[in-house]
Amino acid sequence: MEYKWPIEEHWNHRQVRTILNSSDVKENWKNISDAIKSLSWDDIYNLHNSEYADKQKSISKALNEILQLELISLGARNKVEIFAEKPFNKAPYIIEQKLDNIAIDYVFGHYNTIPWKISRLAASMMSSNLEKSIKPSVGILILVDKELKKSGNFDSGIGTWEQAVEYLRVFDNQWDAPILLLGLTDPGIFQIEDKRK
Repeated sequence: MEYKWPIEEHWNHRQVRTILNSSDVKENWKNISDAIKSLSWDDIYNLHNSEYADKQKSISKALNEILQLELISLGARNKVEIFAEKPFNKAPYIIEQKLDNIAIDYVFGHYNTIPWKISRLAASMMSSNLEKSIKPSVGILILVDKELKKSGNFDSGIGTWEQAVEYLRVFDNQWDAPILLLGLTDPGIFQIEDKRK
């Protein structure tokens, strides 16, 4: 599986490119990057057809499941609380996954969730008057690009990598934390059709 790389200046949010290469992040980032690159589109396609095609229009569930399992195999924790204090130590203040000092979230749903997911990642890193459960060094938000949106048969309202880059530019000062937008790219080898009844 490929993703948009290298990081260009217009989406190098809060110098995330430099931070990913820093000594305390570099190894974890390499492990995540290698794990994502090792994922097979055939596996995602087959999982979609065997488990989700009758009830799910797009490959979102299969993609989410395979990504999560791969990151768990690296030692990532699932559903991690940002804050230690009640009532803020539950949903919606939960990061999808965390591998040591990297917080990870996904957007395979509506574009309106992009600002919230970026805000949540930023909140996990930025100073707060609430006691934190975690303090990652960098956040990664995984999205599909506009071509994969088409081939993966996602709804028209799904958030894309391109929209997330736009949001980062518009709300730059509100998210004072390094966030990598990891855009999964269309491999050009399949076109998902809606098989629901």
